[in-house]
Amino acid sequence: LTATAEVSSALLLGTLASRLGLLPKEVLQSLSKVAVGVFLPLFLGSAIAKGAAHAVRSGNVEPLLVLPVAGIAHTLLAFCVGLALCRLVGFGVWSQEARILSFMSAWGNASMIALFAESVFREEKELRHNVTVQLALYLLGSSITFWSLGYSVVESALHAENKEIDKVSGNGCSGNKWDGSWNAIAGTILRVFSVPPVIGVLVGLVVGLVPFLRCLVVPVSHKAPPPLEPLLQAAQTIGAGAVPSSTLILGASLLSARADDTDHGQGSNQSLQQRLESWRAVAVVAAARLLILPTIAGLGLCHLMGPAGVAKSASTTVGRAMMFQLLFQTCLPTACTCVLIPQFLGQPDIGSAMARMQAKVYLLAVPCSCLWLAEWLRQIGE
Repeated sequence: LTATAEVSSALLLGTLASRLGLLPKEVLQSLSKVAVGVFLPLFLGSAIAKGAAHAVRSGNVEPLLVLPVAGIAHTLLAFCVGLALCRLVGFGVWSQEARILSFMSAWGNASMIALFAESVFREEKELRHNVTVQLALYLLGSSITFWSLGYSVVESALHAENKEIDKVSGNGCSGNKWDGSWNAIAGTILRVFSVPPVIGVLVGLVVGLVPFLRCLVVPVSHKAPPPLEPLLQAAQTIGAGAVPSSTLILGASLLSARADDTDHGQGSNQSLQQRLESWRAVAVVAAARLLILPTIAGLGLCHLMGPAGVAKSASTTVGRAMMFQLLFQTCLPTACTCVLIPQFLGQPDIGSAMARMQAKVYLLAVPCSCLWLAEWLRQIGE
């Protein structure tokens, strides 16, 4: 409850700032560009550099091998579940709303796990530290897919203004047909790896894994600070604005949605907004993130490992932190950063509709995430 209350309070502050005129639409779009271009790359890069360096230096490389793969697997599984649910409730298989809803189903608010660990493991400082360090390793996998697959899917949905354009478009991921040429493949890969957060992830991984760079940048406890540690500290300080800025943007978008409905007369956008704000859309994302993903990826993992396997993995502090990470990441609500992409791409009305729908999912997430948390703590023997 403490963690969810903290996130809800941040959303409320963003809404209040927008109502007071402190975050008008122009400022919101500029803040989104700063968050995507500056805050998030520095946040991800510094966190992953420290997380990878800690795993290598401690000799506990299992989280470094397991958690990035888990981050990718969770997102791909939830994305497929979202597509299946969209078809089940009557949305088109690859329609605009199906793409956006599957995107919102795929990525959870991973940073919330640090807030939950702070509340649950209040007396276990080492365990909290391991949860925080391992969070960076999980983000290594989920962030790569978010800013590659997720960004491309949302971009294609926003550029498909009507069904005719959507059917005949052949530019990269933007439509259902693709010429498959090497130029198209190279262009898509180049565009994906030119997104600033992806660059931040890759730079952080290289710094954390390459011995020479690791010794120059990442500090070691009880030793003299490395010569380039101030660069890492500066990246952490500036990158700390990533989570609050994303939450502020989400909160401000909640209020601006209704205003955008009257300010913009684009029928296709209005229709898409209405479909995204429908209870069918809420049901798709809530069911994918709060019911199906934790059942398949969480309970399924526990069933495959068996009680003895789970107990063995959770017998050490590092193992407990990793099991907590693997299980709890499956039941978190949609990531706040989801609304950054439409804002960044100049579609604030769609971002507002996504924010309003996301707020409903967060209300449903309070009891669901707490129940799943109790089950995961029981599984790891807490």
